[in-house]
Amino acid sequence: YKKINIIEKPDFNLRIFFSGSIVEEGYNNFHWKMEPKKFPNRIKIINRILEEFKSEIYLIKSKKDLKTIDFSKKKIIFCLHDKMIKKTSYILNFKENFTLLSKSCFNLSCPGVVMPLCHHLIEGIKVGSIPITNCEKFLNPNLSNDNSLQYSDLNQIIDKINEALIMDEDKIMKMRTNVLNYYKKNLSPYIFKKNFKKIKKNRKNRIICCDDH
Repeated sequence: YKKINIIEKPDFNLRIFFSGSIVEEGYNNFHWKMEPKKFPNRIKIINRILEEFKSEIYLIKSKKDLKTIDFSKKKIIFCLHDKMIKKTSYILNFKENFTLLSKSCFNLSCPGVVMPLCHHLIEGIKVGSIPITNCEKFLNPNLSNDNSLQYSDLNQIIDKINEALIMDEDKIMKMRTNVLNYYKKNLSPYIFKKNFKKIKKNRKNRIICCDDH
């Protein structure tokens, strides 16, 4: 955890980053019945973006791709895994993944297999990558327009990606600072420990550990 490098300024050319699994038999089954339009499954989100921004996307298919000229020319970087493999076998190892997350201005947030909140959201916030998310209300305190771009359906996610692609650098830096401050005040291990101790003292509260797999 302490070895994760947080870059002060992102690579302003690398606007949006997403790395994760797109195994259809898992992610295609996700359904949030409370607000289905606001929470399309990951497969629908990724396919829609691939269709809409084909010319702007670079797909990492091997470690060699990280050194190609085309890699540095594209504003959206995806590293997608469509087969069930261990995370230790992913194309990007943890260090490479966090390095690209920290370099990216924005981090695309998609649902997990069985719940809308995915670990990618917290990981991106940790390193200052501004979340493009529909899970703003699932964090406490809620994410705001000062530290995230929020979408409510497949059409709106396209609008938010366009906004991310043209946002000026000063605004990105302001939002990045807000994201890092949000993490420090609300999500860091120190704060988690502090809040956990408070909950423990109050016997009226229950601690629920969700292990979705």
